[in-house]
Amino acid sequence: MTTLDIRAFGASVQGSAHIATGVVCQDAHKIVYLSNGWCIALIADGVGSAARSDEGARIAVETAAHYVQAYAPTASWRPTILEGIWFAAFRAAWSAIVNHAQREQAAIEDFDTTLTGFIYNGQQLAYGHCGDGGIVALQADGRYRVLTEVQKGDEVNSVYPLRLGESYWFFGHSETFLAAVALMTDGILAEFCPNILSRSDEPVFAPFATHFMHLHRSSALAGEIEEDFAGAQTKALKAFLEDSESIKRITDDKTLVVVLNVQMTVADMDDVYYGPPDPQKLAKLEDDRKIALYGEPDRIPTIAATTAEIFPCALEEGELQKQETELQKRNIYKLRCKLFIVLAVIGALFIAVMTLSFTLLTSKDELSEELLQEKVYSLQKEAYDLGEEFQSLQAESIESGEEKCKLELKISELQERASEEVLLEDTDSLASSNFVSLDADSSEEDNLTTDAEDTD
Repeated sequence: MTTLDIRAFGASVQGSAHIATGVVCQDAHKIVYLSNGWCIALIADGVGSAARSDEGARIAVETAAHYVQAYAPTASWRPTILEGIWFAAFRAAWSAIVNHAQREQAAIEDFDTTLTGFIYNGQQLAYGHCGDGGIVALQADGRYRVLTEVQKGDEVNSVYPLRLGESYWFFGHSETFLAAVALMTDGILAEFCPNILSRSDEPVFAPFATHFMHLHRSSALAGEIEEDFAGAQTKALKAFLEDSESIKRITDDKTLVVVLNVQMTVADMDDVYYGPPDPQKLAKLEDDRKIALYGEPDRIPTIAATTAEIFPCALEEGELQKQETELQKRNIYKLRCKLFIVLAVIGALFIAVMTLSFTLLTSKDELSEELLQEKVYSLQKEAYDLGEEFQSLQAESIESGEEKCKLELKISELQERASEEVLLEDTDSLASSNFVSLDADSSEEDNLTTDAEDTD
């Protein structure tokens, strides 16, 4: 198999929303050929809310492509081993982003990005996938097939980036022969696989996919395969992504990579398969979807689905403008209905909040009144107890005063008695001393008398 068996082309263009706000294109893609002719293709979609996601996307595709190119076994096709190599490539890509963030001293979340890639040998592929992009393949039997599932959170605009780790990475390989494979970011994936077809047996919108992938049915791919096939197709694809009226409603960045085996013969399905779906069938699918969501087919107004409304890219230019005008009118009507519902819900929520607030305030007032009454009762009881204690102390004080008076009277009586006793003692002492003096005088007189008698 020569390198000319497989041809690849791709483009990433800045979305109109980013052009208006001056934000760079946050998508990146990479195409690498191996020495044996196999092709490696990758895309990455930088998360819009991440400040430097364009750097993360570029690092992811460059690192993963280099890893698979370096370690993929080229001697024989071994899909299980290739899945393991894709796993290691995703880890290498994530490590490279972490290292870059550390060198830049920036938050790792600023580099959030998705990553999807495959290696194609001209018949089969092995792939790795993370995020809301996707892989669509054209089988050798002429049917289109979606190989990946969109990885998104519960919120409408949420997505699972590479940063979330291994449990959010998915790897696989094809079991059937594939003539062409397309890689795309979420906006283009919505054109390849419209939501209204998601419940049908054929989720891929064949007229749109055929334009890029079916070598023998596409007017863009028809003709001789020239040496500069990839360059010419890349230029045409870029012009389509930038200027086509059919996808102007996609305001996000847009990336599409297509890889074809130009030598494989593709079985031709009938014209009905490659044409627009039956509008009545689509309307029934939409009704079934509403029943599954809401339980009642008439709960939400049903507007008859037409191919023009769902697939404007399948119409001629003049017809497209006419249908777009009609579609805008219906979209305005739908928007007004949604706005009315939103306002009604907001009004109901406001009333509910006010009612709840009033109930809480009333309950709070009643509770405060009960607590106040209990406090007043408690204070009254304390005042009563203090009054009784005061009266008790007052009575004890009166009794103590009476006892004090009695004690003072008793002390006075004792002092008087003591004074009388002292006076009596003084009187007795004086009398005693007078008696002694008289005895002394008598004794002296006796002595004098005796002396006189002796003299004689």
